[in-house]
Amino acid sequence: MPLPTDKLRIGTKNDKRKRVTPELEATFEKMYHQEGTSLRKIERDTGITRRTIKSYLFPEYKEEWAKQRYAEKPWLKYYDKDKHREYMRAHRKRLKELGIEK
Repeated sequence: MPLPTDKLRIGTKNDKRKRVTPELEATFEKMYHQEGTSLRKIERDTGITRRTIKSYLFPEYKEEWAKQRYAEKPWLKYYDKDKHREYMRAHRKRLKELGIEK
């Protein structure tokens, strides 16, 4: 049975995902095209994954990757109860750390 905290949202301000801002996107462009920096070095310097950086630098790559990803439906391949249970524990722990619990 789900707990009341399962429906609570962490929100975009408190989640741990990185955001690509227009300034960061300009940094990708400058580092790759003007300075000739490799994608791996940009990844290390910014903390953004290579796939994300590549999708901003090459829009055609992003479209092709999206088609391939949705054709394969990876979310059906990897879902199982144990993984879900681990994820929910981590989510509840994060809510508790932020003080967002019922």
